[in-house]
Amino acid sequence: MRFLEIDGLTVSSPAGDLVRDLSFSLEHGGALGLVGGSGAGKSLSALALCGLLPRPLWVRTGEIRLNGEIVPPNDPHAWRARRGRQIFLMFQSPASALNPVVKVGPQIAEALGETRGRYCRRARERVGRLLESVGLPASYAGRYPFELSGGMRQRVLAATALALRPLVLIADEPTTGLDPLNQMAVLDLLQRLRREHRTALILISHDLRAISALVPQIVVMQHGRVVERGITSEVLARPTHSHTRELVEALHLLGGRHG
Repeated sequence: MRFLEIDGLTVSSPAGDLVRDLSFSLEHGGALGLVGGSGAGKSLSALALCGLLPRPLWVRTGEIRLNGEIVPPNDPHAWRARRGRQIFLMFQSPASALNPVVKVGPQIAEALGETRGRYCRRARERVGRLLESVGLPASYAGRYPFELSGGMRQRVLAATALALRPLVLIADEPTTGLDPLNQMAVLDLLQRLRREHRTALILISHDLRAISALVPQIVVMQHGRVVERGITSEVLARPTHSHTRELVEALHLLGGRHG
């Protein structure tokens, strides 16, 4: 069953279209990589797929079908009922997804619907177990987001995703700014979600090493348009579009490998 189907999605601003005619689908437990250089439209696509486009942007045309149901792309109420347990976005900057004046524990508990206005013992215990499951001490529930490193904040979002078990997880540049050890830990957590809960994954990244390791399908974007798509290993081994070749060549120059 296809849990997510995107058909002809176009994101517009008063100045014109920013993403044009984006189409792809994901099945239960599937994974897809969305890659491209800066300004390709990857992050805007992620926001559109979660109903989080900032004004004055909007979805001008196209259809989003989630779990077999068409979701009105510009209807905030329709998205509020689906974000979290059906579709979950790990932001490129985890600090922007966490309230800086609220401790980590109550934020995770609120996302789980555990608190009903208070951070009870049951919620504290569950949050502690979740934090430990992503490699953080349970005591970190009592810390504020600004007291955590970028990698730790990303793990907090991963802990929330583990608890919510969304049908679709969108990870927007989840390893940006992290050291190699934390990069590997975050990617392992994404794999864990797919393996244990059959969560479908959209990995948005310029890191072709992460893409080749995690996702079997790839969509390459440039200037808001899809320029190439296919099986990840085949596209990276034999790119046909000049922009894809540039991305692969840049990886080689950095000493990276794919396969």
